[in-house]
Amino acid sequence: MRLLNTIRSRLVLTYLLLVSLSLGISAGFMLRWMQSSLERRAESQLISQSRVLAHFMNMYTQHPDDLSESARWVMHRFPRLTRARIRIADQQGTILGDSLERLAEPMAPEALKALEGQPITWFSTEDGVRVAHASTPIELQYPTVQRVGVVDVASNLSELDDTYRELKDQLLTALGLALLGSVLAAMLLAATLTRPLERIRQTAARIAEGQLEERVEPSGTLELSQLGATINHMAGQLSRQLGELLAERNKISTLLASIPDGVVAVDAAGTMTYLNAAAQAALRLDRWEGQPLPEALAFPPEPQAHEAHLQERIYRALVVPFRDEGGQIGRLLLLRDITDVRRLEEMRNLFLSSVSHELRTPLTIIKGFAATLLESCEDESLKKPLTRIDTEADRLTRLVQDLLELTRLRSLSLSMDLAPMVPEEVVEDVVDLLRPQAERSEVTLSFQPHSEARSMSLDRDRLKQVVINLVDNALKFTPSGGKVTVRTSVESGRWRLEVEDTGPGIPEEDLPLLFDHFFRSKDTKLRTIKGTGLGLAIVKEIVERHGGAVEASSVVGQGTCLCVVLPAAP
Repeated sequence: MRLLNTIRSRLVLTYLLLVSLSLGISAGFMLRWMQSSLERRAESQLISQSRVLAHFMNMYTQHPDDLSESARWVMHRFPRLTRARIRIADQQGTILGDSLERLAEPMAPEALKALEGQPITWFSTEDGVRVAHASTPIELQYPTVQRVGVVDVASNLSELDDTYRELKDQLLTALGLALLGSVLAAMLLAATLTRPLERIRQTAARIAEGQLEERVEPSGTLELSQLGATINHMAGQLSRQLGELLAERNKISTLLASIPDGVVAVDAAGTMTYLNAAAQAALRLDRWEGQPLPEALAFPPEPQAHEAHLQERIYRALVVPFRDEGGQIGRLLLLRDITDVRRLEEMRNLFLSSVSHELRTPLTIIKGFAATLLESCEDESLKKPLTRIDTEADRLTRLVQDLLELTRLRSLSLSMDLAPMVPEEVVEDVVDLLRPQAERSEVTLSFQPHSEARSMSLDRDRLKQVVINLVDNALKFTPSGGKVTVRTSVESGRWRLEVEDTGPGIPEEDLPLLFDHFFRSKDTKLRTIKGTGLGLAIVKEIVERHGGAVEASSVVGQGTCLCVVLPAAP
């Protein structure tokens, strides 16, 4: 079966099938023609003899009663002149003369059909041998035309059949020799056509093995030459693209080896497939091929940042999932050493905490002395600077308190006091608490709670602080006659708190920095509003400690919407 799959064998078989079909059809028509030609020739001779005998019967028969005498005369004169069997019969089929003297046998009904007026030919079988017959009517012309008998001339076709078989054997022999010659010609033709194809196949196989310098030599027909030219062009393109890929691979390898961050590629089975120099140094691995990913880095294949501790160092691990050639999900881990950053953060927090504590005592003293002096001062010229000292002392006190609060929130040792609660109740309490402030500022403050309040596990005090900071921030930036709307909702399993105002709005370039500590907008109108710049930073820290996120949107001249998103209980 494998042999039949080759082009050469298929060409040979197709050629032989066509030749055999053509020769078979030609031989069939030729044999049919030879047989019919021989039979027509025998029939023609028999009809001629039958007509001659009928003519003599017509000449010697003047009356129907003379038919027997005429038959005897004819049978006496003519049978020795031919090898055919001659029989003469009357209208009833009675044999009047038979060259074989078998007068008792009746004339066949087929011969009597000649009485209808025309000579006929027909065939019979005697002792397994075909016999051809020619029957001609005997007609009397006077006094009227009448048919009184039949002359039947019959000849054995055994010699004709022998001749046909001999011709048939010779023809089949000639066809066999022609078919044999066709086989040789087909094999030669197939070899001529497939030899260039085989050379092209061998060259293409060497190219596929990586020998891209191989080329197909032009040969054979125009189509094969075009095929070879196409393969040569393909090999040139592959060589060029492979060179570009290798150059790009070298660039990427050099880039990955030179960057200070570690890069680890992991397949779907958790086996490391690539480590750059920084990753090898972080993991302290000299040989990593085929080794599993360390447990400290076994993060799920989701695009998310994690924190990992490796060899007394702290790394920020960014997971990037990807699909390999088989559709399996692998992971790419980017490792950045943040140990020094964490130490600096700890030093900063320690510094802020120390400074805040150290400032609380002098600020309390300044506040106390300013209040005492204001109460006892009667000079109006001194009251204004004393009032300014008292106001700035309050602002510095709030700043110190915010710094301490931010430091505590960033301390990993601080835990959230989570408990089941309905967050809408806390939001409503804060709105009621700040409503007098809104009325003093001539701002309309409204609350639109979610229609179906549900219990959530939250830190009540921290949530209250978040709502106070957001609403207080909105009231400060909303002019008289404006509105501040607080609403809650649940979407896709997430609880949302939105605080929307009709203030001046925030420029789009400032939105990404809105929740950074000490952020102040560059807009001169917004900078006139006093604040510590830490309220929204505290909101972000509390929300992220609850596993949530903060969002902000704004249109300059129309207002700002700050949103808190927390995971809702199912």
